[in-house]
Amino acid sequence: MDPLLKGVYRKGGGKTVGVKLNENDLANLNLRLRQDSFDTFSEFIHAYIDRRYPKYEKNQQSEKLLERIRDRGI
Repeated sequence: MDPLLKGVYRKGGGKTVGVKLNENDLANLNLRLRQDSFDTFSEFIHAYIDRRYPKYEKNQQSEKLLERIRDRGI
C-alpha cells in the first residue's frame, strides 16, 4: 500500500479515501471548491488527477488573483 494513502478502502472496483476535517476546515474547503467552480470534492480530485486543475500556470494564476482583487476594489 502506498504510504501516502493510509486508510484506503475498496468500494465497487475503486477505492474510497477518507479524510477527517473539523467544521471550520470543511467550510473553508467548500468555499474554495465553489470559488474554483467545483460542485463536489470528487470533481476536484478527478480534475487534479487528470491534470485539468489548476487551470492556469502559476503566473496566470497570479494575474487571475490580481484581476479578482481589482474587481473587488481591494
